Amino acid sequence: MTQAARRRLVMIVDNHVDGDSRVQKMAESCAAADFDVTLVGRSRDTQRHTWKIGEADVVLLPAPLNLLAYNATHPGRSLRWPLAYADKEADVHASIQNRQRKAVQAERVATLKLASKAGTASVWARAQNKFTSLTTQGRHGLYALRHRQYGTANAHRKTESSGLDRLRARSTRLFRGKTAWRTLDPTLVDFELGMAPYIEQLKPDLIHAHDFRMVGIGVRAAERRRSIGKECRVVYDAHEYMPGVHARNLSWRLANEQHESVYAPRADAVVTVSGELATMLKERHKLAVLPTIVLNAPPAAEPAVTTHNGIRNSCGLDGQTPLMVYIGSPAPQRGLMTIVESLPHLDTIHAALVLPPGTPLAEPLKERAAELGVTDQLHVLPYVPAAEVVSYIREATLGVIPIHHQLNHEISLITKYFDYVHAGLPIVVSDVREMSRTTAELGNGEIFTAESTEGFVDAVRKVLLDPDKYTAVYTPELRHSWSWEAQAESLISLYDSLVPPQIHTEMEETSSH
Repeated sequence: MTQAARRRLVMIVDNHVDGDSRVQKMAESCAAADFDVTLVGRSRDTQRHTWKIGEADVVLLPAPLNLLAYNATHPGRSLRWPLAYADKEADVHASIQNRQRKAVQAERVATLKLASKAGTASVWARAQNKFTSLTTQGRHGLYALRHRQYGTANAHRKTESSGLDRLRARSTRLFRGKTAWRTLDPTLVDFELGMAPYIEQLKPDLIHAHDFRMVGIGVRAAERRRSIGKECRVVYDAHEYMPGVHARNLSWRLANEQHESVYAPRADAVVTVSGELATMLKERHKLAVLPTIVLNAPPAAEPAVTTHNGIRNSCGLDGQTPLMVYIGSPAPQRGLMTIVESLPHLDTIHAALVLPPGTPLAEPLKERAAELGVTDQLHVLPYVPAAEVVSYIREATLGVIPIHHQLNHEISLITKYFDYVHAGLPIVVSDVREMSRTTAELGNGEIFTAESTEGFVDAVRKVLLDPDKYTAVYTPELRHSWSWEAQAESLISLYDSLVPPQIHTEMEETSSH
């Protein structure tokens, strides 16, 4: 008896999966084709969690950051902090001893006072108490100094802001060569220890590694599998340009840039999110082939049943009130403060911010709205499921993207841009390179200078004069090319070229498990 073999695809990601629409759509689409898909991510706790996205299995593994935690609590001494405690355990133990000494001294003082009142306190007892009091104070002072130095050393280790720190990081990079990333960023090793054994248990035919932290894990797992005579290919999915990612410190940057540079060329194929980023990756890593572009576009087919009643219902607005919408992260570099500060100048217009639920980054926006007296115009709403975003925002008047100038903001169309197009909304976007270029070519919105409230206000007013003029360009052909269905076709075609479908016997398939 023969049957088509379901190729085993393992997708690996360094997050908790639930907020990553790109990864979810890929897993679901590939499982609907002839792939046996397992999506492997990291658990938020110490437990393993499993569920399904369509026919794809999702497994979140506990991958504790043990090495990172050790480094964080063992900053070590240096010439700048020679008296710092060596680690957190020593610091805590010294704190307990210090409190104990102070308690013993308090008892001695109380005993001496009682003896003095009774007239039985000797000169020797008074002298002894004076001596132990001075000793306790001195030891407390030494403890306080060492504790402060430990705290300073620990905080400094996280930032590594001095010239000496940068010299040490660069020296490590120079002398340890291609393995320096293991020393410079122990998180990468923690991920490997927590995830690699399970990935190998799945015996994948294909590994899809999402983003720069996972590419090494994917490549090493595939190479180990090939070393025992089993075929396994790797796709590296670069969601963003690594040198443009905000770095905690130089060690982190050097480690992750090197890690990607070592392993990206060893992947069998590279996938990314825009043409410009594909060119940059090809040049940076000297790739033989231009990476395949897979946009993070929404599906054209919308769910038959939704969990919402539309964004206007959420805001308590009628159908005539102009409503601009923003979806996504409220991080400062996303420019949401520009939206809030525009509201006094757009007094008939409301703004809906669809943000991750419970995010503390929403509080400064609400506080600023209160200062400006525009609280009634601002609506902060929680996320809806990714598949429902387009239907949820369709009732809005326009979509806004007031993002600031940063390298990764310049080189691709972000997810919300496609959401706005499918929802039939005109767009107001800042003058970041790729999105402003696309908007100018299509004529589907207005462009303003990033971080300019005045420019944003003018752009919104222009769009509201004739919204239909901007959305007339949204043809069925454009929507299809920017749909997930079209992107999934490109992705699966790439997979087929790496791991062609095969026909073999049911017995062979069973025995291979």
